[in-house]
Amino acid sequence: MADEGGAERPSGRGDGDRLDQEDAHVENQGRRSRLLRCAVVAVGVILITCVIVWLREYGDQHTVTAIAPIATESAATRQHLVEARQAESAAAERKTASQWTPTSGHRELMVRIPAGEFPMGSEEGEPDERPVHQVALEAYWLDRFEVTVAEYRACVEAGACMPPEQGGACTWGRPGRDAHPVNCVDWTQAACYCSWVGERLPTEAEWERAARGPQGRRFAWGDGPPQGRRGGNVADESARQAMPTWTVISGYDDGYPATAPMGRFEPTPEGLYDLSGNLTEWVADWYEAEYYARSPRGNPLGPGTGRFRVVRSGSWRNADDYLRASYRYGLVPGYRAVNVGFRCAR
Repeated sequence: MADEGGAERPSGRGDGDRLDQEDAHVENQGRRSRLLRCAVVAVGVILITCVIVWLREYGDQHTVTAIAPIATESAATRQHLVEARQAESAAAERKTASQWTPTSGHRELMVRIPAGEFPMGSEEGEPDERPVHQVALEAYWLDRFEVTVAEYRACVEAGACMPPEQGGACTWGRPGRDAHPVNCVDWTQAACYCSWVGERLPTEAEWERAARGPQGRRFAWGDGPPQGRRGGNVADESARQAMPTWTVISGYDDGYPATAPMGRFEPTPEGLYDLSGNLTEWVADWYEAEYYARSPRGNPLGPGTGRFRVVRSGSWRNADDYLRASYRYGLVPGYRAVNVGFRCAR
C-alpha cells in the first residue's frame, strides 16, 4: 500500500512480530526466574534436612561448637574429634582421682560396674545364700568408699538428714572421725542421704557383683585370708586386745580395734574400698530368706515388702565366714549399730 508520497507503508506485520518476540523474551525471563527460585528453595530444603540429620546423628556427642565446619568434614575426622574429647575426659578423671583424699568430700568419684552376668549366692554359705543363680545386671556406678562422717554432716547441716546416734563406738560426734565411715544410722537415714546427693542405695545384687568382681571372689580382697593392706578392717588381734572373747582372725592385725579411716587398705581390682570389713552395709532390698529360689534373672530388686532390710558383708567386729562377699542377713529398718553403715549407687 502506498502513501500519498508514493512510498510504501509497513503493512503492520513487522511490528506484531517484534511485539511477539518481546513477549516471548519476557515470558522466558519469568520462567527462568521461577526456576531459579525453585532451585534455591530446593537447595535450602536439602541443606536444612542435612543439618537435621547431622544433629540427630552427632548433636548429642558435644564434640563440636559449630555446624558448618563439621558438615564438610569426613567421618574419619569426626571420629578423631570424638576420640580426642574422650581422651581429654579420661585424663581429667585420672587427675581428679590422683588428687582425691578420703577427707576431700568428692562424692562424684564413683566406680562404674559394667553390664554383665554373674552367679549370685554360694553353696558353701548359709541356707539363705542358696540356690546359686545366674543374675544379669545393667551397668551402674557405686561409691568408691563408704559414706564418711564429714559427708553425712553436710546433709545434716543442710537440714536433709537426721543426726546419727552418738556414744560408744559411734563415729558421729567424736573428734578426729571425719574420714571414718559414718555408723549408727538406720536404713531410712542411709536412703535419705543417698537421695540427697542424687543417688540411691545399691540393690543386693549390685552390691554382691561389685564385691565379687568378674572373678567371683570369695572375699572382696580375694579368695584367701587377709594379709596386711591386702585385706580389710576386720576382727583381728587389735580387736582381741579390746574384746578378749571375740572370734578373730588369728595372726592378723590391721591396727584398728574399731572403724578405720577411708582408704587404709588396698581396693579391689575395680577400685572399691572396704567391701569386706570396716562396716556392714545397708542395701535397698527387703530381706527374705527364700528369695533366691524365685529371684528374676534380670536386675532383681528383692521382695516387694517385708519386715527386714538386707545388710551385706561383715565389719570390724566380724571374722571368717561373715566377711564373705555372698554373706547376707536382715535387720529391722530402724536398727542402728556401731558396725553398720552404707554407700550409695546410681
